[in-house]
Amino acid sequence: MPNPLIEETRDMLNERKLEVDRHLQFALALIDSKANRIALVSSEADQRPIFSEYIIDRSLIKTISATGYLLIYNLVESTMTSALHAIHMQLKVDELTFNGLSRTLQKVCIKNLKGAAAETLLNSVQEDLIENILVWQGYDSKKHWNGNIDVQRIRDKARDYGFEVAHVADPAEHIEATLTDIRNKRNELAHGELSFEQCGGDAAIDALIEACRQTHAYLLSVLDGIEDYLEAKSYKAA
Repeated sequence: MPNPLIEETRDMLNERKLEVDRHLQFALALIDSKANRIALVSSEADQRPIFSEYIIDRSLIKTISATGYLLIYNLVESTMTSALHAIHMQLKVDELTFNGLSRTLQKVCIKNLKGAAAETLLNSVQEDLIENILVWQGYDSKKHWNGNIDVQRIRDKARDYGFEVAHVADPAEHIEATLTDIRNKRNELAHGELSFEQCGGDAAIDALIEACRQTHAYLLSVLDGIEDYLEAKSYKAA
């Protein structure tokens, strides 16, 4: 039976993949058509004339293409944030305390605890059992990736939590190169090192469409691995 927490993440991944697809297909249509304007026209039955139009600056298409990097990066980070959060929510569903966790997850919790503010920790000690505090204090789903995610970071998290990525059809070196390129372009755009027109000028739309396909397939494999991990209850103490 599918894990409902992972199913929610899969649904989100597929919805956001459709967002990226719509964006990239629009960019592809603009490029292939060589259109120089967009017009709003009535239906054939109506036979009324064009009543508005927008002239397309061809450099705008470069900006539209470059935005694809941000959308694909969003696909990666949002999915992986939700996937790791699903693991922590499973701990809550199972009502596990610290001693009930696997050694790998205990280490994750201790690492989270080290980042907790002393004042917050003192308040928690007064309100809850130390066993629960050790599991949840310092945990923040927004801090899993901090805006930098690639295949190596995902592998590191897999090692930390104790799950494995399921088999991926695409060669490992291809997906590694793809996610590294997406991360780098996202950071260069976010930090102003590249303008969107510069980035879009170097971005082949067909390559972006293929990058999105590879990324989606890889993320589904990661989710399969996490679902296997949850089904086997590998997060529990032996």
